[in-house]
Amino acid sequence: MNLVIGYLLGSWGLVGVGCFFLLSAHFLIGRSKSFGIKKILRLILQVIFWSFIMLAISIEFDVYPGGSGTVAILKGIIKAVASPFSGAYWFITAYIFMYILYPFMNYIIDKLSDTFYRKLIIILTIIVPLYAFYQNISSDLDIAVYYYLLCGYLKRNPNNFFERHANSIFWVSSLLTVLLEIMFDLINPLTVPGIRRMQGRYSGFAIITAISLFYIFKNLKIKPSTLINVVAKGTLGVYLFHESVFWNESLWNKLLNLDVYFKNSANYILVYICSVLLIYFVGTVIDLIRLNLLEKPLFSIKLPLLERMFNKFDSYIKSE
Repeated sequence: MNLVIGYLLGSWGLVGVGCFFLLSAHFLIGRSKSFGIKKILRLILQVIFWSFIMLAISIEFDVYPGGSGTVAILKGIIKAVASPFSGAYWFITAYIFMYILYPFMNYIIDKLSDTFYRKLIIILTIIVPLYAFYQNISSDLDIAVYYYLLCGYLKRNPNNFFERHANSIFWVSSLLTVLLEIMFDLINPLTVPGIRRMQGRYSGFAIITAISLFYIFKNLKIKPSTLINVVAKGTLGVYLFHESVFWNESLWNKLLNLDVYFKNSANYILVYICSVLLIYFVGTVIDLIRLNLLEKPLFSIKLPLLERMFNKFDSYIKSE
């Protein structure tokens, strides 16, 4: 039962990442505003901030996989500074590269005919998700570019199949995902590659579920909400909190002891949910503090030289 609960609640992390790629692409495609290099700078500083927070916590609780020696800590500091580009947080690295490339991808999308665009999506679906799904080949950028171009095609064709049948597709895809994961585990509990491919970033199920979930919420026509916006500002911190290179598996298995509860306790579901809510609350509070005490004051400072560099880069991107 704990296994089933684990899959029911824990299989959707990369679906959420896919939704975020789609959401970003939806607003960036056709965008005529300035490039917004400050957005990337904010993201880079946020990731570095969180990496230092996680390094400090992991050392304090003696769960840092690198050890507690001076050399290990210095290596950790270097990792923290390089984390936005090193692939330590693969989604962040992919998003930065996607954002830098989006003006060029928009130009390509505008030039493609519907027929040629459809052929491109078919080919990319074979090359990127399906080939990587079976061969376990991956990079940080290819799936981000795939989601971006896929969203461009779907946006060009409103009321498409996914949009019309979003609810049905979501439930069927989700159910098949969980059932196949459980089947893999029952056949062979050590079939980790098979399970990973079912819920990994290149999984066809994860991509289909992300598309359908994106359309479900898009079709809800939710009105602007201050509460949603405030909570949303802290969610990236939650992602960085749980996928930190400095945690490894220590967050779940050493600090929260979920591994012990999974194997030996009927209260696993309660501990699981409380742990998730605790991580979400702590991560959101820390990130909101960072936003108000560090980011806002920092970006309110006028630096003429930096502003000129930003403007020059922006004009270079927009020039044709």
